[in-house]
Amino acid sequence: MSYQKNTLGAGQRWELWGAGNFFRLLTATGNVQVEFYKNGSQVLKVDSVGAGFWRESVVAFDRVAVTDVSGASNTIEAVVDTAHVGYDRLAISGGMSVIDQPRCAAATHTQATVTNSSAQILAANSSRGYLAIQNNDPAGNIFVRFDGAAATTTNGLKIPPGGYWESSPGFVPSGAIMAIGDIGSNANVQIVTG
Repeated sequence: MSYQKNTLGAGQRWELWGAGNFFRLLTATGNVQVEFYKNGSQVLKVDSVGAGFWRESVVAFDRVAVTDVSGASNTIEAVVDTAHVGYDRLAISGGMSVIDQPRCAAATHTQATVTNSSAQILAANSSRGYLAIQNNDPAGNIFVRFDGAAATTTNGLKIPPGGYWESSPGFVPSGAIMAIGDIGSNANVQIVTG
């Protein structure tokens, strides 16, 4: 296992060399872009992620590049390994609360329109047991926050066209869900709750 720590300046890039098929961003004081390389070619790029992001790949990569996209100084701790590894804490910031619900209520499907202004797409619900958000728009990205604070294109979880986000079992955001898009109006956002 290779544990590494670095403090990046605004927009600075950090390259972690070494073969592995597991990467985990243990801590980050701001969002970063993560790129995976194999034999000099980029095989995956993930934009605007924070602490807790991880990636496991069947094919080993030989380099990971982490670039600050927060616009400020950013302290990063990361792990690269050849096997799946664990970490004994849950990375949650911004006051987001989670609930442990072993069973979900009947699924509810909701359509939401996301514009280029932050707005609530789902009210807070302390008994929410499941949440999935899918962006069915062919061109516009959406950026989602789960703690009720205003979403921006730099602080929200990016869901690209055709992409989705799904809650992990036992860890479901219960706060108000806020979203903003990078196009004027995207009426193709589907939400499933349970």
